[in-house]
Amino acid sequence: MQTEAAALLAALEARPLAELLASARELRETGHGPRISYSRKVFIPLTRLCRNTCGYCTFVRGPREVAHPYLLPEEVLEIARPCILVPDRHRRGTNLLGIAPARADMFRFGPGSMRGHAALARRLGYRVHIQACEILALDLDLPSDYAAWHRVGGVPA
Repeated sequence: MQTEAAALLAALEARPLAELLASARELRETGHGPRISYSRKVFIPLTRLCRNTCGYCTFVRGPREVAHPYLLPEEVLEIARPCILVPDRHRRGTNLLGIAPARADMFRFGPGSMRGHAALARRLGYRVHIQACEILALDLDLPSDYAAWHRVGGVPA
């Protein structure tokens, strides 16, 4: 089994990244189509201690590594209050803002809006995640924007 995995890894490493990404995209679209899904449920373990040694968990710590075995209320809120920002292709504007609950004071538009959104979210105690996305990064304001959208899989030009 390990030799099979090593052979597969070697074959994958030999392929150009663009080719691997195209294959991954094709597999995703074959299996799921253009849908993007999410879960509103968030699992937050209230302790950092665990008797398992699974090796992949980034959350659990050993008894000597934590000041307190259970999460403090502010630590739970930090995990549970994410703010997702998807910047425009110039990384100045915000093309998608995901924050719950929705807040009227979060609205900002134009150049610099992403920096303003991130700063306000941090001041309000949200955990900010900036996630680049090739398709969502495109504004359709100029003819060059439309051409860029077409190149990444938008409608035909």
